[in-house]
Amino acid sequence: MEPGTFGQSLVDFENSIGLTVNTENQFGCMVNTVMNPWQASGEFVWRVGEIYREACLLAYGWQLDPKAKHMFVCGDLQYTEKNGWFMFANVVGEFGKKSHQYECVTKLAVVNQADVIKIQQYQQNGGLFASNKKEEVLYQMLLDAADDTGAEFEFNYRNQSGGTLFTASLKVVDTPRIKHFETQSDPDLQYPDNYQYFMYGEGGKVYLSHMITKKPDFQQVVEVETLPIKMYGEKDGWLLWYGFPVTFTDLPVDQNNPKANPLIESDRTYHIKFAGEKHKNREMDIVLKDNTGWFDNYALNR
Repeated sequence: MEPGTFGQSLVDFENSIGLTVNTENQFGCMVNTVMNPWQASGEFVWRVGEIYREACLLAYGWQLDPKAKHMFVCGDLQYTEKNGWFMFANVVGEFGKKSHQYECVTKLAVVNQADVIKIQQYQQNGGLFASNKKEEVLYQMLLDAADDTGAEFEFNYRNQSGGTLFTASLKVVDTPRIKHFETQSDPDLQYPDNYQYFMYGEGGKVYLSHMITKKPDFQQVVEVETLPIKMYGEKDGWLLWYGFPVTFTDLPVDQNNPKANPLIESDRTYHIKFAGEKHKNREMDIVLKDNTGWFDNYALNR
């Protein structure tokens, strides 16, 4: 099997559930694999197994997770002709609670124009959290909120523990990433060599969300201030819409303190690599808006 021959459907599915961490060992998919299964490589079988396992974890959680409120870290409100007013949002995960053992990046559109003004006013005073008002399993909540009427969310400030500031109806228009946490008892579960983040964006906003491995770890969302102009070209610009994993090549994971914030460069400039158009390795420098963004290593590890 030629390693550079890719089955696009399999690759697209793998990308959609975030199983593209190891971009060094790319794999192929033969058209006649079903006819000649013995010709499939061990790497191919392993990667297909990862996809199947992740699908099982998501299905298992969908059926058996307790219903709960899920807190989302809200990005800035922005506008595009396709989505109207919307914001990217990241779920706040927790290893210790079955309902919250997820990474999730979703795109929430504001249903009512009056709520747009309200959200903009409050965002001027600080970052916001949004939580679904009706307790639900995460997967089911995302499906229900994809309806035209959306679902009701409660908002509060990130740095305050007070009551609800206001409520608004939000509609899920896309979910670039949803991934169940790995089974923590797996003896083969290891931190990566270098820090890995999920990059995504639209409408001029680009974000990075840290990809969680195992307890202890951290969750973080930072905004990218500067990208090379070529990233917005025909070759790789579409990747931002789907979202894709990137590796910080100059940031090895601190195996002794894996829950610490690794983003400490004074100029906020970092080198990343990723699989670009036709899965070719790409590398570039990016500049972050700040080195912290939203960061948590407490709630996650409870």
